[in-house]
Amino acid sequence: MFCCNLSLGRRLKVINKRLAAMLILLLAVLVGLHLIILPSASGGYNDECYLTDVKRQKLRIMVKNISRAFDKFGVQYWLDYGTLLGAYGIGDILPHDHDADISFILRTESLDAYSELRRSGIKANGLMAIFGNATTDFMRWIPANKTTSGKTEVMLYKFYPASSPDNFILKYHHTLDTFPLSWVVPPRRINFHGFDVAIPNSPERLLAFRYPYTYGLFAFQFPYKWKCWVPCRLRASDRC
Repeated sequence: MFCCNLSLGRRLKVINKRLAAMLILLLAVLVGLHLIILPSASGGYNDECYLTDVKRQKLRIMVKNISRAFDKFGVQYWLDYGTLLGAYGIGDILPHDHDADISFILRTESLDAYSELRRSGIKANGLMAIFGNATTDFMRWIPANKTTSGKTEVMLYKFYPASSPDNFILKYHHTLDTFPLSWVVPPRRINFHGFDVAIPNSPERLLAFRYPYTYGLFAFQFPYKWKCWVPCRLRASDRC
């Protein structure tokens, strides 16, 4: 009996040691993600959890002016990613976002639209737009036919120049972004903070594709920055 109890006690010690090692490894992975990988993958990860009123207003101005310029010069665009999530969900920029995201078909790009934006005080090129401390990322897409099981469909592939400075995480992620052109063209129009803008004609399908777990499965939104999951007084923050 004593022998069996001793053997059981040893097994429990081994199990406890393994659990402790797994917890330490998990903590190390989380720390690495928080301090190295996620900050390098997203320029806004180290920003405050919630936008200041001033920066949020700048993002609204950018979305409105870019939409106006793209409409004027025939650019086929739509609000995308977190900006689409906010526009479709609350008609505004999400309070915990950090930038704006607008996609367009590459062949419809217009240099005149960028010139128009610069005249309004927004620096813009094919990659991004800047207005003070606020930025908008441009995602450019190329349509191409794809045949699967004898059925041909026009798909959108993200244009990704070899000279892009994005890291390997983003490069891999871009390869997973392909989706049908029919989800976005022709676009729908929606009221965004009092202004008419373009969004995909199937916003829910695209959002479920972009965010398969948080939007597609659970329909639950939360800040992507892990530090924002805890009260601000438990972390360094200027907005407590």
